[in-house]
Formats: sequence, structure tokens, C-alpha cells
Amino acid sequence: MNKTIYHYTNITGLIGIFSGSNNKAGKISIRASSSDYMNDPTERVHCVKVLAELFKIIEAECKYPHSLYPVFEKITKNDNEKILRWINQHVNILNHNLIACFSENRDTLPMWSRYADDGNGIAIGFDLEKLKNSINDSIILNEIVYTNGETFPTSTVDLMTAVYKEKYPEIDWNTQDSIDDLMYGAINYFSNIFKNPAYSYEKEVRLVKSIPKIQNQIQFREARGLIVPYIDIEIDSDCVSEIIVGPTKNFTTSKRSIKEYIFRTGRMCGCDSIIVSSDIPYR
Repeated sequence: MNKTIYHYTNITGLIGIFSGSNNKAGKISIRASSSDYMNDPTERVHCVKVLAELFKIIEAECKYPHSLYPVFEKITKNDNEKILRWINQHVNILNHNLIACFSENRDTLPMWSRYADDGNGIAIGFDLEKLKNSINDSIILNEIVYTNGETFPTSTVDLMTAVYKEKYPEIDWNTQDSIDDLMYGAINYFSNIFKNPAYSYEKEVRLVKSIPKIQNQIQFREARGLIVPYIDIEIDSDCVSEIIVGPTKNFTTSKRSIKEYIFRTGRMCGCDSIIVSSDIPYR
């Protein structure tokens, strides 16, 4: 994973990042929104299909007398709408997985076009180690694995195999609830790791926090005609290592306005040198 990861957003997003955290000096906030409302509407369906193939590989190696693969296979034979309905009825009905998305891509046209107001936005670079140190243990950072289930990184197979070997003795194979708990846990976890290869250009790194849906700290915002649950996660402002101005903006004017705004918020000093222009020839 790169030492710097980037959050592509519009100017409104930048204002939100530097205006949160209850006006605390040296603090900013990252907005994490419910994963139920991401740009890939079939993400969790895709995860179930990929997990079926992953369990097939793992269980072929483990050679245990009982298997989860047939259960996953039975579910995946349904169409996407039925699979999604099953997920919504059974998986993670009590918690929100709240996520914030970053990219390892520093300055690329697809990211500007899709996530930063068609090049009129900005990309905020975050020092990965400082970001890790700034968040608490209940928040995780995952590199997204882009797969259709045909191949998996060795690290993913090794991780899941180790977890399966640990959990297998605890499963009561005569009790459906026990089997379901393992299935639902796997879907809930890996739905924030597996993604369709069509999105591989994003090189996404995902921040994830799971909290109960009844938690008072959950707020709501409008996005793409939907009401989306979110929370603001407080981090240190020195996590920001770079602010790239989008390729279609007037750099001189934009830099001046961004610098003045950040100075007025009192969250960060001396940001002049980290505000740079995109190198993309996009108009």
C-alpha cells in the first residue's frame, strides 16, 4: 500500500472536512457513510458470489466433514434481486458499516472525472501511517481486493483459511443459527474487501467502522436522491500531506481561496506548500 492515500471530493467536501470536529484546533473530520449506499449497488451480492468460490478453495484444502460451500452455492443460484433481498433480511440488520473511500492513485483522470466534480474538485492526500495512528482500534483500513472469484491473492486465502480453521470447531453443524452466524460474519466482513474488477482503476483503500443502527451519533444527509446515514470521524489535521487542485480549476485563484479558508478554520497552519496543481491536461 502506498504511503499516501487520496480522497477525491468536491469543494463542499473539503469544507466539510475542515469544518467538523467541533471547532477543535489541530483536528479535522472524515465522513464515513453507510456502505448500503455506495456507487456499486450490487457490491454485497458480488461478495456472496465471490465468497462461495473462496469457501470452495478453503474447504477443498481443509477437507472437513462439513462444508459451507453448498449453502453459499444454493444462495448464489438465485438472481441478484433475490440475493440482495436475502442479504437485507439476514446480514448486518442491527449494524451500519460506515465507510470512507480513498485511492492509491495520486492524480488520475478517471478519479477526477467520477469523484471530484468532473475535475473541478480536489484530492486530499493523507499520510497513511499518521492516519492509522490517528484513528482508534474500532476503525479498520482495508485494501480492496478486485476479483470475480476466479483468483484470489494468497494473503486473502491464507487469512480466511486461518479464520475458518479457528472457527470450525465452534460451529454446531446441527444448529442453523450457528452456521448462519459464520456465514453472516464472513459476508459482513468481506463485503468491505471484495469488489467487482470493473472498479479496479480506483485502487481503493477503505476505512470501515461498524456501529449499531440505534447509535445516537449517526446523522443523515442527502446523496443522489437518497437519505444516507453517516458519522464524522475525528482525525489529526497533520494527517493531510497534500491538497491537489483539480485539472479544470483556475489553480491560482483556487489555491488562494483554499488557503484562506483553511487558515480561517484554525485547523491547520502553513498549508501553502502542500496545495499543488493537478498535472492532468483535462479541460
